[in-house]
Amino acid sequence: MSRIFDEFVEAEEVAVGDALTAALVVAKPSPDGRATLLAAVANPWVRFLGGFAALVDVSREVAERMLDRAEAGADWVAGPLPGVNVVHLAGGQATLGADVGLVRMGPGAVFPPHEHLGVESIVVLAGGYADRAGYTLVAGDAETRQVGEPHSFVAGPDGVVFAVVLREGIAVADPSGGPAVVVRG
Repeated sequence: MSRIFDEFVEAEEVAVGDALTAALVVAKPSPDGRATLLAAVANPWVRFLGGFAALVDVSREVAERMLDRAEAGADWVAGPLPGVNVVHLAGGQATLGADVGLVRMGPGAVFPPHEHLGVESIVVLAGGYADRAGYTLVAGDAETRQVGEPHSFVAGPDGVVFAVVLREGIAVADPSGGPAVVVRG
């Protein structure tokens, strides 16, 4: 009896599989969807192209060129703090007067306690970081910090790359208790 039951179950599984396969609709990807998929394979940061383009206020085409150039290693310079590298970018009209760029930190790199002197907005493009306030941001997450909002963070095990629009700079706390160091673009 068991063999007959097993054959029945197998026949039902095949029938269900055939029905599901027949129900599949083959859809041709849109040109934009196909281009985005192919670009993401070439440069994984492009997965967040829409958020990045909106943040820095440029067209998707300009944003993609910016990300491709940076991902290829072009234009990175030592940042204002040890273990921090940056790429300075020219954002659009909405970012006038702000420091616009990309920030890269290696695994476990620490961004020390600091306070924002103006609004800061970011989009994480790769990796992630753990904020000392107890939350974590990973690739695809966005965050806005308000004036006077203090924090510090540690890059995750894969490091972190994020896009930033920073207004007015930051005041980095002096660990020895001296006056804070103001860092502007």
